[in-house]
Amino acid sequence: MDNTLLIRTLADEQELLRAATLTLDAEAQALRDGDMVELERITQTKQKQLAALGEADRDRRLWWAQHGGADPYGLVKYLRTDENASRLFDENLALARLLRQRNIDNGTLIDLRLRATQNALSVLHAANNGGGTPYGRDGKQPLSMPRFSVVAQ
Repeated sequence: MDNTLLIRTLADEQELLRAATLTLDAEAQALRDGDMVELERITQTKQKQLAALGEADRDRRLWWAQHGGADPYGLVKYLRTDENASRLFDENLALARLLRQRNIDNGTLIDLRLRATQNALSVLHAANNGGGTPYGRDGKQPLSMPRFSVVAQ
């Protein structure tokens, strides 16, 4: 059975996984830096990469279905019969695990930022004697300063 298309699909999938890993690294940096503009750009890139990974997964499954593979687990058995395909598949599995862990780590960073923001709001609320935050709808704090003159009298 000619597996040239399968090998190409696995190689393309690996390239996508590597690119997505770099994207999640950049996402982590943007989260640490609080760079929302960069985070928005990265999110768009990530969505495109996830769609492409889904397409590569469908291509791999389609190849197997077109080559007599009714058993979805049979593909893994088949991949093990070809050294190159087996190597690519194992590398892709390792990259997918790494990608999953980076995604979990980024979720943790988001959770930590959210908690810090919630804690800051609680402190501000308490400092304002429970009367809500001292910030208006526009996010600015209205300042009431005592009147004074800088002109000598």
